[in-house]
Parts: sequence; structure tokens; C-alpha cells
Amino acid sequence: MRRTLRTIGLALLVAALGTTGILSMASLGPIARGDFTTTRDPAAAAAAPEEPAETMPVVTPTPTPEPAAIGGHTSDLRWEVAIRTPDGARVGVVTAEAVNIRTAPRLDAPIVGTAFGRHPVHVYDEVPGDPVDGNPTWYRIGPDRYVSAAMVAPFIPTPPEQTFSGHWLDVNLSTFYAVAYDGETPVYAAIITAGRDGKTPTGVFEVLQRVRNETMDSTTVGIPEDEPGHYYLEEVQYTQYFKEGGYALHENYWTPPSAFGGFGSNGCVGLLEHDAAFLWDFLDIGSTVSIHY
Repeated sequence: MRRTLRTIGLALLVAALGTTGILSMASLGPIARGDFTTTRDPAAAAAAPEEPAETMPVVTPTPTPEPAAIGGHTSDLRWEVAIRTPDGARVGVVTAEAVNIRTAPRLDAPIVGTAFGRHPVHVYDEVPGDPVDGNPTWYRIGPDRYVSAAMVAPFIPTPPEQTFSGHWLDVNLSTFYAVAYDGETPVYAAIITAGRDGKTPTGVFEVLQRVRNETMDSTTVGIPEDEPGHYYLEEVQYTQYFKEGGYALHENYWTPPSAFGGFGSNGCVGLLEHDAAFLWDFLDIGSTVSIHY
């Protein structure tokens, strides 16, 4: 009987959430970016307060999700329909404007980072801790890294328009998420930046070329230095070109992490470094990249 009730509960949950995308999360508006020339020295982004009776968060870029020994242990049934990663975690999403990452599930534990609103996080376990908004549950998102469960919900991906065999990537320009699939199974989610003014092409593409570390210069794709839209970017990591004309998936270090989830590029799909590194290992020449609204 218990197994039957659990199965019915999950079926109802999937039906309720399958087409909603993310639970209880406001969308960020479009983000404009001007022309620029930069080296690898991103500015720190400002975060919003997140925990009651506490100072503003210490803002640092969202840390790389680190694997732990055992993952995905939560008592909340909603997490059973969230993405399960290759290392056994469940993918959650930050529902507050920002949340402190602490070394222990306590409000007085040292802050080691900040996870920003709408950013995916990997949940390995739930543990008891100091209540936040009346919720005493905390999630372990890596070794000695904890966030309050009051500000994290399961990440339920929007179903893709179509699926493909093998490893492939679904890029949704309406939600600003890139979801990695193994066949029909989602295994990873990343928040992105995309091309302003409709500059990111839509359609079904394949990875054509990969460059581990490069300098991106718009003069090589027909945008000279004296024209709007010129860029010169050094040490760009994990670039995977999917369309002629310089369109690629790649790390974007010049946009503050807090500003991800909007438009701001000349057409490429920008990623945080740890997400770009995962997709570098996950995809290969010939892998499908499906981009749509």
C-alpha cells in the first residue's frame, strides 16, 4: 500500500509540474550589454540579502558543484522528479534573489560563497540545521557547503520540443537554461546568457569545432574594431562552435554570475566556467545542439 501511494503521489506530481519548468520562481528581465574589450578580470556582482536577522551575503561567484560520496537523499517527494546528475545529486534551483553557502547548516557558520537566483545547485543530502523562515532543513550541495532549503526548490526542466540519441544539449531561450540529455534523460542543467536582439540562432545544430582556450576577436567574424558590437576577449575556456559565423557555447567570465539568465551576447550561448567544463566533457564533435524559444 505504501509503495502504491508513493507511485500515485509521484504520478500526480509529474503531471502538475511537467510543463511548469521551475517551481515558484520569478523570471528576470532581459539584460543588455554594451560593446567591450576585456581581459580575464570579472567584476564582483552584488547579491541580495537572504536570511532573516543576518547581514548581507558575502558575494563571490557561484562555486563549482563538487561531487560527494552519496547523493540525492531528500525526504521531499518533489525531488524524485528533479534532474539526477551523473554523480547522483538532484538538481535544485535557487528561488531567492541570493542565498549564502555556508560550511555547516548553521546561520553562524562561515560563508564560503553565494548562489544567485535561478541558478541550479546540486543537492546531495538534506540535513537538519538552524531554521530559516521556519524551515529547519538544509541541503548539502558539496563538501562542507550547505544552503537553506527554504530558498531552494527542485529543478524540473521544461520538456524539449524533440529528443535525440546520445549526448545532446537543449538550449531554451525563453527560460535561459541549457539542459544536457543522454537520449531522453536529462542529466545536467546550466543557466546561460544568450544573444541580444535575436542574435542567437535557433534550430538544430551539431558541434563543428572545439577550442579549449582561445582569444575571441570579432574581426575574425566580420566585425571590425571601429564598429558597434566589436569584442576582444582573452582566455575564453571550453568553446564549442555549432554554426558558421562564430556561434558557440563557451565560458562567459565577463558577465557577473548574478546577471546570468538573460540576453547579453553577440549570439553565443554563454556559460559559467563549471558548466562549460561539464559540457566540454559531455559533448563532442557531431553532438546535437537544439536551440529554441
